[in-house]
Order: sequence, then C-alpha cells, then structure tokens
Amino acid sequence: MVGGLIQIVLNTAFVVVLAVIAAIVFLIAWPIWYIRRRRARARSPEIALEVLNRRYALGEIARNEYLQNRDDILAALVRR
Repeated sequence: MVGGLIQIVLNTAFVVVLAVIAAIVFLIAWPIWYIRRRRARARSPEIALEVLNRRYALGEIARNEYLQNRDDILAALVRR
C-alpha cells in the first residue's frame, strides 16, 4: 500500500519535472524561431528582387517581364 503510494508520487514528480523542462525549452526556443521567421519573411522580397535583377542582367527575361515582376515585388514591400 505505502509502496504503491510512493510509486504514484514519484511518477507524478517525474511528469512534473518533464513538463517544467519542456516549458523551459519552449520558452527558449520559441523566441529564437519567431525572430528567425520574421527576418526570413522581411528578407524574402529583397531576395526575389536580387534574383529578378540577376535574371534580367543575364538576359533570361525580357524587359517588360522584368518591369512587371519588379513592380509586383515592390508593391509587396509597400503592403507590409
């Protein structure tokens, strides 16, 4: 009887410790993930514009396609 009660208390304590560790890991990892995600989103139109400029410079796309895509990318930057 007492042995079973001790086992229940130890199991409960173990689960609580695991939950606390998981919460600490989450509280450390989430802000890092969030900041990286925001930086990547903020940078994506710039990367798209760099790729577009390179493709135009290499002659892969025509001027009218370049201008249309450039306007679309810049409009996406303004909407932010």
